[in-house]
Amino acid sequence: MACWAKTTDTSNGMCLLSVSRNDGTAWLSLFANGFLAGDPVTAYIQQSDTTAATTTGYSSGVWFHAAATFSGNTPMSLQAFINGGSKGTNSVNYTPSNINCTTIGALAANIGGGNQFFNQFGGQIGDCGIWDVVLSDDEIASLADGMSCDKVRPQSLRFYTPLVRDIADYSRGLALTNNSTTVTDHPRIYA
Repeated sequence: MACWAKTTDTSNGMCLLSVSRNDGTAWLSLFANGFLAGDPVTAYIQQSDTTAATTTGYSSGVWFHAAATFSGNTPMSLQAFINGGSKGTNSVNYTPSNINCTTIGALAANIGGGNQFFNQFGGQIGDCGIWDVVLSDDEIASLADGMSCDKVRPQSLRFYTPLVRDIADYSRGLALTNNSTTVTDHPRIYA
């Protein structure tokens, strides 16, 4: 999964992009973690509470590219990237099952018996993509250099929305639910 983001909040943990079970009890997600030293981007797996954090972080008010990969079963490998590099890695002997829900800018979690949105992102998010394969380091670097998601392994792209003037899943033609999304400036993406 990958996206562009810009925020002025460097003190909270905020979800950029997440896939989860619709019951909100397990997920794979990409976070901007301002509450950690250095403000890294992290790949995160719940229920295991396992993260992989980038070795550098993001800055306030500046667009950055964030990406995460999740591969394998037992163990599952996690990788996090910021601006095409600073890769952080980790692994865990856990793999969530029945993943069927996508969330942008928040985490849909089951707390107290019902799904709620948590770790909401404060800022702008653009050009979100989710693939059903693990992208290579070079492919992630090309996304950070401005390549649009639909040009990187398009046959494996399962979700894509540029979030420019429209909110729609371009890979499958689905409409997205808008929860207070507004159009703003956008990072330069090459089609």
